[in-house]
Amino acid sequence: MQASASPLPIPAETVTSRENRWLKQFRMALAKGRMTREGYIGVEGPHLVEEAIRAGLEIAAVLVSPRGEPLLCPWLSQLGPGVRLLRTTEKLFATVADTKTPQGIAALVRPRAWQFEDLLRGPQPLVLVLAGVQDPGNVGTMIRTAEALGATGVVAARLGEQNSAHPLAPKALRASAGSALRMPLLVGTSLPTLLAQFRISRIQIVAASAVHGVAPAALNFRAPLALLVGNEGAGLPAEVERAADALVHIPLTGGPVESLNAAVAAAILLYEAARQRAGEPA
Repeated sequence: MQASASPLPIPAETVTSRENRWLKQFRMALAKGRMTREGYIGVEGPHLVEEAIRAGLEIAAVLVSPRGEPLLCPWLSQLGPGVRLLRTTEKLFATVADTKTPQGIAALVRPRAWQFEDLLRGPQPLVLVLAGVQDPGNVGTMIRTAEALGATGVVAARLGEQNSAHPLAPKALRASAGSALRMPLLVGTSLPTLLAQFRISRIQIVAASAVHGVAPAALNFRAPLALLVGNEGAGLPAEVERAADALVHIPLTGGPVESLNAAVAAAILLYEAARQRAGEPA
């Protein structure tokens, strides 16, 4: 968003109490990183607010401080008539913000409710499955990379008792640069259930392995495919690798580095998928 020197041209409700019910909802969604009881998530900063508006998502309220008012002005005409516009002080805004240096603009947004079938759109589905990836920065980066390289959907799956970091929590959402607001996305599905759904839908299951498998260029990424990437430390359990239709392994050149960051590994594999699907030679 481009900053404007103009104040808000329409009236806004002024919030002066820390105990205001709207501030409590923003605090839950941003500072605590939890969805509100009404099903809203928090997006903070001009870029994410802009992305939510562009995506046509339902917005319950927009909160601005004096610093954030000019950042909202270019988008006021695209806010629906039911959106609550709230103005507060820099000090109170800081009590709800998740960032260290707030830019003074945030919104409560209802994310889309995606279904499994939404992941498989088009003739060549490519679904990225995050299996117990717990770092929110990695989760957000992987979603952004998936959108950029043509994946049709992402699943932040549960691996046993280990959940992946929630992709709509503030840190992951920022790392996704808004991709998590657009990409078909499922959260919390157990891995066995997910694998069964892929098999019923005739989607090939490929597991990324730190030790075993073919090189990325040797794998056929043109087929309808689900790509499984494990967490940052242990990767995928042996039983998950055994359940896959194929294993893919990124060969390293040697030295003390034994494995790659989960987001880096996903990016390399998704790039190879995009290269093959574009018909480029190896």
